[in-house]
Order: sequence, then structure tokens, then C-alpha cells
Amino acid sequence: MSELRFDQVSVRYGTHRAGLTAVDDVSLVVPSGSVVGLVGESGSGKSTLARAAIGLAPISEGAITLDGVDVRSFRRRRPLQMVFQDPFSSLDPRMTIGESIAEALPRDIRGSAARRAEVARLLDLVS
Repeated sequence: MSELRFDQVSVRYGTHRAGLTAVDDVSLVVPSGSVVGLVGESGSGKSTLARAAIGLAPISEGAITLDGVDVRSFRRRRPLQMVFQDPFSSLDPRMTIGESIAEALPRDIRGSAARRAEVARLLDLVS
């Protein structure tokens, strides 16, 4: 895992006069190898902050970095992913859990046997 850093991040939608500030001046560090829970009231900006980290919400001010690299510089394949709370909107009902996990594996794991073994290992890790 890598360090994820939010430095004075603000997310605004619309224009300066007729806009909405969804997140204002948030600074947060998720150290490498750690898990951080973000808790707040509904509408407090938790999901917006996560969306900004993966490129689905505009960063108006500040920066979000992954190991010192601005996340906005990741174009095609982002090393970050958001897991939504609702499993019915997160999982594709046409795919097995194994297929869903295999889809996210790095491309350097070649061959169906190697991919199946890695999926089995990951599933075993989380019981």
C-alpha cells in the first residue's frame, strides 16, 4: 500500500457566484499500510472526498497525492479505486465474485491458472 495524502483539498461545483462547496480545506494522511475510517454526517463530503481521489470529482484547490504523485496525473489506469457501500450497485450480478476480483488484478499475472490462484489467495485472506 502507499501513502495517500489530502493537502487542503476543496471541491466546488458550479461557478464561484452560483456554486456549491462540497468539501472545504480538508487535510488528511492515510499512512502506508494503514486503514483510516472517515466518519461524518450525511452530506458532510465523505463520498465527495473519495470521488476526488479517484478522479470523479473536481479538485478546486489543494492536492491529493499517492506516494508524492498528484492523482490528477494518472490518466488511464488509476492505482486507486472506490468501493461503494451498496453491494447491489457495486457488484455486477452477471459476474461471479471471483470474476469481479480477477478483473481488478494487475495485468502482469498472466495465465488463467495464475489468476485463479491469486483470486483464491485473496478470497482466503478475507475469509
